[in-house]
Amino acid sequence: MADFFNSFKQKQKQARIQLENEKLMADINFLKAQVDPHTIFNTINTIHGQLAVDVKSGRDNLVKFSELMHYQLYECNDKFVDVEKEIQHLEKYVDLQKLRRSGKIELECYIDPSLKEMFVAPLLFIPLVENAFKYVSNSNSGKYFIKIDLTRKENTIKFRCENSYTKKSEDAQLKRKSGGIGLDNLKKRLNATYNDRYKLVIDKGTEIFKAELEIYVD
Repeated sequence: MADFFNSFKQKQKQARIQLENEKLMADINFLKAQVDPHTIFNTINTIHGQLAVDVKSGRDNLVKFSELMHYQLYECNDKFVDVEKEIQHLEKYVDLQKLRRSGKIELECYIDPSLKEMFVAPLLFIPLVENAFKYVSNSNSGKYFIKIDLTRKENTIKFRCENSYTKKSEDAQLKRKSGGIGLDNLKKRLNATYNDRYKLVIDKGTEIFKAELEIYVD
C-alpha cells in the first residue's frame, strides 16, 4: 500500500512539473512573439520610399527585412539558438535602422569574432538595441550616437549598448505609448530562462543611457 501511495505521489509530482514547464514555455513564446509594430511600420515606410529612388537597394533591404521577420517569427521556436544566428539577426536590424536614420547617428558596433559554438536564448539583444534606436537623442554636445559591443569572456557573453539620451526623448516616446514593453519582457524572459545566471544593469544618466547584459552559458 505504501509503495502504491509513493508511486501515486511521484506521478502527481511529475505531472505538475510537466505542466509548469509547458506554462513556462508558453509564456516565453508569448513574450518572444511580441514585435514592436511601430518599428515595423517605420521600416516598411522607409523601404517603400527607397524603392522610388534606388530600386536595387530597396529590394535588397526588403529581402533583409523579410529575413529579419522570418527569423523572429519562425526560427526562434527552440529554447536556445546558435549565437551566430543571433549576431546575423542583430546586424540586419542595425543595417535597416541605419537606413532609416540616414547617417544622422554616429554608430559603433563591435562583435567579438570568438563568439562561436555558443548557444543562447533567442532575441535577448534586440530589445536593448531597439530601445537605443527608439530613445537616441542629441546630447548637450549636439551628437547622436549609439555604441554596441558584444563580446565573450570564457563562458560568459557580455553585451553592452549605450546611446545619447535626454529625458525629453523618453517623455515623447511614452506619450506615444511605445516605450517600456520590450525591456519588461526581456527581464521576464531572462528570469524564466537563466534565473541567477545573468546580470542586467540599466543606467539611465542625464545624457547617456547604458544597458549591460551578462549571460553565463554552460
